[in-house]
Amino acid sequence: MGRLTRLSMLFAYQLTVLAGLAFMPVALVAKRLGLPTPSGRLFERMNKRLS
Repeated sequence: MGRLTRLSMLFAYQLTVLAGLAFMPVALVAKRLGLPTPSGRLFERMNKRLS
């Protein structure tokens, strides 16, 4: 694997972690306000299918 590929993969990983950390407070506030989140609907559908 080339150096540029490794650096690109590291950058993408770090950007994903940063985005997750940045959006966590938004998701928590939305949950507290009772607003539906896309991931919440996804987990509900998965639970219905697995039951």
